[in-house]
Amino acid sequence: MDKKFIILIPSRIGSTRLKNKPLAKIGSMSLIQRVYMNA
Repeated sequence: MDKKFIILIPSRIGSTRLKNKPLAKIGSMSLIQRVYMNA
């Protein structure tokens, strides 16, 4: 039996202090990419 997983990472684009925070680059990756890699 082949198991499939779905991972949802909630994030808010409408941050007031830092616009588009999940898409902000930290080094070579965006914040959401870093969360995905560590999940």
